Amino acid sequence: MKNIIVTLLLLLVWAMGTISAQDNNSYTIDEDLSHYYAMVDLTADVNTGLNTAWQLPIFEKITNSENRMIVLISERMRIMNIAENEAILKESGVYADKGLQKLYDKLIPQGAESLNNALLAAAELEENQLLFLEKALERTENLDVILLYDQLRMISKKNLRSIAAQLQNEGVTYRPIVMSDEYFENQVMSDRGPIF
Repeated sequence: MKNIIVTLLLLLVWAMGTISAQDNNSYTIDEDLSHYYAMVDLTADVNTGLNTAWQLPIFEKITNSENRMIVLISERMRIMNIAENEAILKESGVYADKGLQKLYDKLIPQGAESLNNALLAAAELEENQLLFLEKALERTENLDVILLYDQLRMISKKNLRSIAAQLQNEGVTYRPIVMSDEYFENQVMSDRGPIF
């Protein structure tokens, strides 16, 4: 009952309008949303490449969910008058952020080595997204953005659970790559909340 009341209150505040795009710290919502947008685009690009290489439905499903996330982020950015970097979506595999470019350049060849490595590459991207969202959530009090981040986390958690299940089907027990075992078990595997 308490969760329903909290959710209704958050939805009420969200329906009443947005709060300032600048929180009381050195990071702005603009920067977080823009960076996360690029991370999601990277994940979609890598999974598209993995699907081309391995023709496994999970990669197409993840690409589709990442594209859905791009739409959600774009809509929030539009509502908040945050400029969208359209160049991000124009050229697959090219990123202004050097860290994202390095990750792409590492994961594409890794994913070509074997199906298990391809699944681990996809998992690493989802883990990175989840950890980024956790930090971004700590930096904001904007209820609209909190609702968006929570929705995006649920999608990434579902993707990561799907990858872990696919690896299990391949005879591999999934171990987290960049997140802790505790976070993976408590926040990913046990949290099967609603997908909006």
